[in-house]
Amino acid sequence: MIHYGRDKDKKKVLELLFEQRKDSLKKFGIEVSLKELFGYYGILK
Repeated sequence: MIHYGRDKDKKKVLELLFEQRKDSLKKFGIEVSLKELFGYYGILK
């Protein structure tokens, strides 16, 4: 449902999920910044 939300709502959810999972992502070789993640979801600011 993240894809269909408003940017400010998507940003909150993505920040929360990113903080919870960034260590696990790195562990599996997935290195992405929060800024890049916002870009993937079309959040420009």
